[in-house]
Amino acid sequence: MQQQDQKKIHKYHLTVMSAMKWAKHELNHIGKIASVEDPDIQYSYAMSTLNGMLHLRNALRELVSDPAYSFQREDLLRTHDQVVRAIKHLIKDYSLDVNTIQLFNTRGVLGDLSNVKGTASTSPSMQTVNTRSASNKQPTWANVSAAKLAANKVAANKVAANKVAANKVAANANATRARSNTARINARPANVKRNNVTRKSPFWFLGF
Repeated sequence: MQQQDQKKIHKYHLTVMSAMKWAKHELNHIGKIASVEDPDIQYSYAMSTLNGMLHLRNALRELVSDPAYSFQREDLLRTHDQVVRAIKHLIKDYSLDVNTIQLFNTRGVLGDLSNVKGTASTSPSMQTVNTRSASNKQPTWANVSAAKLAANKVAANKVAANKVAANKVAANANATRARSNTARINARPANVKRNNVTRKSPFWFLGF
C-alpha cells in the first residue's frame, strides 16, 4: 500500500500546440531581459521568467512521457532541450538564486529543483546533450540579444540608405527624361513645335 503522505504529482494537461505557444512566449522574454537597464528590475524579470520556464520544462516533460503524443515526441524533445538551455543560461548570466524559486514554490508544483544547476533531467531520454567544446562556446543570451539589436539597427540603416539611393536614382532618371524631351522638342522645325503649330492652309491656292 502506498504511503498517504506521498507528494502529489501535479499535471498541466496541455496540448502540444499550447505548449509550443507557451515555449515561444517564454523564449521571447530572454532577449527582452537584456534590454532592461535597471539591474534590480532586470534580476526580477529574469527570476519571473525562470519560474515560468521551470513550469514549462515540466509541462513539456509531461507531454514527452505521454504515449498519446508519441508522434510529436521529437519536436517536444527539441523544444524541451531549448528550454533547458535557456534555464541554464538565465541562472548563469544573471546569477539567479534557484533557492528563491524553491521558497516561492510553497505548494510543491515544481517538485525537486536540485537538478536545475546540473543536468536538467535525470531521465536519459530528457537529458540535453552538450555538443559544444570549450573552444566553441556559444555566446550568452545577453550577448546574443545585444548583437541582434545591433544587427537590426544596421539593417534598418541599410534599408534607409537604399531608399535614399533609390530616390536619387529616380530623380536623376526624371531629370534625364525631362532633358531628353526638351531636346526633342527643340529639334523639331519651328512650324511644328508643340504649343506653336503653324501649318499651311489647305486652301492656299485660293489666297487664304
